[in-house]
Amino acid sequence: MAASRAFKWATALTKKESPYATQILDANLLDWFPVTEVDQVKTDIGFRTDEEEINGFLGATEVQVESRMGSLTRKFNASVEVITGFLAWALGNVTTTGAADPFTHTIKFPSVCVLNPPSFSLIEGFPCAGDTNTQTLFKGCCVDQITIEITGKGAVKMTVTVKTDGSETVKASFNFPATANTQKKLIGSNTVFQVGPAGGAYTNYSSVFRSGKITINCGLIVPPNISGGIFVPEMQYGERQPSIDVEATIKADRAHALYLNYLNNDLLKLSLALDPGVSPARSVALTMANGFLESADPGREGNELRLNLKFRELHNSTDSGPATFVCKTAAAAYLVAGS
Repeated sequence: MAASRAFKWATALTKKESPYATQILDANLLDWFPVTEVDQVKTDIGFRTDEEEINGFLGATEVQVESRMGSLTRKFNASVEVITGFLAWALGNVTTTGAADPFTHTIKFPSVCVLNPPSFSLIEGFPCAGDTNTQTLFKGCCVDQITIEITGKGAVKMTVTVKTDGSETVKASFNFPATANTQKKLIGSNTVFQVGPAGGAYTNYSSVFRSGKITINCGLIVPPNISGGIFVPEMQYGERQPSIDVEATIKADRAHALYLNYLNNDLLKLSLALDPGVSPARSVALTMANGFLESADPGREGNELRLNLKFRELHNSTDSGPATFVCKTAAAAYLVAGS
């Protein structure tokens, strides 16, 4: 039996399934990004029994499978490449500009007319000599939630939750990529955090920035579709989803300008940029052109006074929604349809 350290997974970061749950070909599943924890796909099976029937027995005498759905969590030391790929899958609204590396990918939230997120395929397993049938294909994978966490100068952490269509296919002959993808890892010391009045100039608060967290929630639901057998026939965004929450902690007390913005319910804009400082350029930048502070809670850490800030999204025409991500990578396109 393989050791947990042997865990690998492979996907096609720039591709999407078309249509939903139509597997991306094995030959195109060439992207392997190391994870920080071994989180294998878990398959949940829904079933019914006849335990409520009066049938001459005290309990159930038969069982029938009604539904299947998979779920998984992936945890990474975040990089520009991984963040951009999963943002594209989660939001499904990417515009790319540029004729050469670096390409600029502007990722916005889906329009009100979009019901279904993009889906992708992945294979995971333990490719150790002598092990067989340990590599499994999962398809109909959709991003449910993304969390990006910044703490001090340390590594930026990313957690992604995904749901699958519930199917599993053994891939005994699949060959995982020999080496992991090249990544530009992110650390907290390269974060630039700015806030300003909506429509006005930014103030750079990077020198007092202590930690931050970005959460994108797609709220995925499965409609009660009777077609497609027991597997998930489609994923949909939840009502009023996707949404974004941005939290930040800064060194400050109640006299700080941002606390006064909170008291006055001022409309604000926000910018949070992650840049590994490499060439060719690689970066992820979040902007929210219009929002406000939902809370500004005073606190402390040791002798240091702090403000714990939570920004509330407001949809606006500038962002065509609540926020915009601008990412610079070596990939020429994302969400390439087909196998």
